[in-house]
Amino acid sequence: MDKVIVEREKNTGIITLNRPEKLNALDFDTQRLLYDTLKEMDSDEDIRVVVITGKGRGFCSGADVSSLEKEGEKPLAEWVKGFVSRESIITLPSLITGMGKPVIAAVNGVTAGMGVSLALSCDIRFASEEAKFSLAFVRRGLIPDCGATFLLPRIVGIPKALELMLTGDLIDAQEAEKIGLVNRVYPADKLMEETLKFADKLSKGPPLAQKFIKNACYKSLNLDLGTQTLYEIFIQAILRETEDHKEGVRSFLEKREPEFKGR
Repeated sequence: MDKVIVEREKNTGIITLNRPEKLNALDFDTQRLLYDTLKEMDSDEDIRVVVITGKGRGFCSGADVSSLEKEGEKPLAEWVKGFVSRESIITLPSLITGMGKPVIAAVNGVTAGMGVSLALSCDIRFASEEAKFSLAFVRRGLIPDCGATFLLPRIVGIPKALELMLTGDLIDAQEAEKIGLVNRVYPADKLMEETLKFADKLSKGPPLAQKFIKNACYKSLNLDLGTQTLYEIFIQAILRETEDHKEGVRSFLEKREPEFKGR
């Protein structure tokens, strides 16, 4: 079977991790396929929103433990060199957060370890009522990786992030929504329907403004308020010259829905 299934629904690109027998654990091949697919979708102007989900009972159960065991047998210097050379691992969270279009995680089931990191990298997270989350790294004697120690404290706050990372405890979808880890929770049979409905809504928005809104939000994590405000003014000056801005104004005055072209 293909380890990653790629589909399109209108202007939404759908990526489905397809190793259901492993709860969609990420071996190195799957990581590379996911990375390459995301890069292709980022450069495809016809795709305005990306959705990542999993096949079967799991969203993503983390890194494939069988591959970790083999990696653990390597000398330290060789392991570090090999790990750092894998662009698909090191830059996956930066790729997702840096994409010029919204990325939504449709968390359909079990999500653990690197799977949580993958979900955290997405801009918006919807979850099935059957979803469960665990940053299980500590149970393997490791720290969370793939951007989790950067993203989780900023999403749920440092105290709750430390609680989840230090214990590796499993939490359900309702608790995840309560602490802000996911945006919304849906019945399992409605998750993709509602996710795609939301994605379609976003796809009708102005692509350039959406791109810069996303960029500005992530940039704000490392800037002070004054610098961020100047950045907003700079981007606003660029967007004022776009056809989409002019269409937005015209449609408002003409009392109709705008038709944005991304220009």
